[in-house]
Amino acid sequence: MKRTALMLVIAFAAGCLLCGSARASEMDVLLAKLVEKGILTPNEAQIVGAEAKQVAAKELAKGEAVTAPSWTQKVKMKGDVRFRTQTDWGKDLGRANQRLRQRVRARIGVEGKVNDQISGGVQIATGSDASPTSTNQTLQDDFSKKAVWFDKIYVDWKPKLTAGMGDVNVTGGKFTNPLTTTELMWDSDINPEGLAISYSSPLFFEDSYPTTFYSNGAYFWLDESAGYEADPMCWVLQGGFKTLINEDWGSTLDGSVAYYDFANMVGKTMDWSQWTNDGRKFNNIDLILKLDNKKFLDHDLPWGLYFDYNVNTAVNYQKAYMLGSYLGKKSPKDTGDWKVFFEWRYLDIDSIFDVLPDSDFSGFDRMGNPKGGGTNTKGINIGLQYALLKDTVLALKYNYTTPLEVTKSGRYEDSARQLFQADVNVKF
Repeated sequence: MKRTALMLVIAFAAGCLLCGSARASEMDVLLAKLVEKGILTPNEAQIVGAEAKQVAAKELAKGEAVTAPSWTQKVKMKGDVRFRTQTDWGKDLGRANQRLRQRVRARIGVEGKVNDQISGGVQIATGSDASPTSTNQTLQDDFSKKAVWFDKIYVDWKPKLTAGMGDVNVTGGKFTNPLTTTELMWDSDINPEGLAISYSSPLFFEDSYPTTFYSNGAYFWLDESAGYEADPMCWVLQGGFKTLINEDWGSTLDGSVAYYDFANMVGKTMDWSQWTNDGRKFNNIDLILKLDNKKFLDHDLPWGLYFDYNVNTAVNYQKAYMLGSYLGKKSPKDTGDWKVFFEWRYLDIDSIFDVLPDSDFSGFDRMGNPKGGGTNTKGINIGLQYALLKDTVLALKYNYTTPLEVTKSGRYEDSARQLFQADVNVKF
């Protein structure tokens, strides 16, 4: 009888050890109680503990021990929550020329690994509407429930290549933007739709300037209708490189050039246009340079510079450009990390399809009316980020924008737009 009890105790103890340190402590409590009740002697308790560890080690070695259901080992989940206080100033905001809002954002994404090459994922996000450039939900309407949208739905394929051939990734559906971009052309909330393929080469020039070359190709669906003879589309080709140019400073340079062909848009009404463009012809060349450094002279002080120059060759070479710099961690995450940044942006009326640019950086129509993003604008964007705790970041941002051209008489033709945001971002 006592032997049977000992075997049961060993089995239970082994199960506790397989489930981790929290359950292992439960085993210690159980053995102590059995000694206290006189069921086991102190020596027998030590033997049971040792045998349980041997059983657990053997099962782990044979792969027979499972600490969680198998599906949990194939699924990754991540998300973030943001609380924002936002103030806007401008002549279209009522008698006080000011608007104060508190806004929230939540995003939860799940990705499942189907096999060693295929995975699929979805992400849901808040949002006042289906706008591609905003997942904000304003706090209003008597404590009403807030809407949730599917923000990503995709299938991802990473084919296995011969060793030394680099990496390929193919994605279809609605997915994270695979291109090298800045917010001059692409709002960070936009998840494009269609099909994309990316390639990254093996490392070259390892003894001098270690360099990786990459390329991206995509076709993005802009709209679809049975009434269209040809649907609005965007075709993209991009090539670039990443290289270490100064080992002492940890300086890396990322350079790329992309060609965008926006097809079948003339005469079409685009649902989320800001109406800051005059026309619907866009063939863009986008040149981006990013310099990131881990040190400044002999100090461990990260800093960086970036430049984006974009020209629409389809309409009299209308241009957009951005000059930016930062000091501090590029992406603050750990407690005490910080960053300050400064940007100057300029966007001609027909430089970029006005659905795409940063929606916080106001554009203007021909009457000088401020818009939620768009073109026909210039101004500054400055900010500060500080990690209060791990994955908990306070972010402050201010921008000031004015119209480039006002050719029609309107109430707001000379108006500027200012914006200030104070965010607390939490990632999990």
